[in-house]
Amino acid sequence: SGHAHESGVEVHRVAGGFGPMRWPGMARALRNRPGRRVLWVQYAPHSMGLRGMNATLALWLGWRACFHGDRVVAYFHEVAFPFRGPWRHRVLAVAQNLMAGIVVASASMALATTEAWLPRLESLGIRRGTVKVLPVFSNVPEEVNPQAAEARRARLLSETGAECLVAHFGTYGGGVAALLRETLAAFPHDDRTQFLLLGRRAASWLTS
Repeated sequence: SGHAHESGVEVHRVAGGFGPMRWPGMARALRNRPGRRVLWVQYAPHSMGLRGMNATLALWLGWRACFHGDRVVAYFHEVAFPFRGPWRHRVLAVAQNLMAGIVVASASMALATTEAWLPRLESLGIRRGTVKVLPVFSNVPEEVNPQAAEARRARLLSETGAECLVAHFGTYGGGVAALLRETLAAFPHDDRTQFLLLGRRAASWLTS
């Protein structure tokens, strides 16, 4: 908890998640800012507490927009868990789609990290063409040397004796890992296919 100034930005840290008990503190911080406020929300439901089902926070954002005139800008890093898997995952999907729908209805501007989210957002009521795609910045070069990439691929195939290389770059955490397991299971598991997992926690995920 507490607040500090970091690189010219006043940072208010919220301890204990973003549940209703934290709203008064957040409201007090907002009251210290005169004029119309802009609430920029990096929307990732799994980071909002209550096991990814914090619908109350979505309602609070709607309340701020409707009754306080705050301008909500929602940057959808994720939208909602898909309707798949066991019943508890489907309950999560229902809750997160409800949350995203409330935020969509409350936001004056919507941004998305990838075009893959556009159909999901449109199904929640956003008009086609009103969402701006703002990809997550990265220090990975946008252009690569195709000869260098082919040389690396050939070396890996030669070292493993495989004919096909399937690569994935990610963090291997939470629900993403569960979906990745299902995806990898769809590939033939034999000596001709080699999987290359790149990114944080990749090695530990292999043994989990």
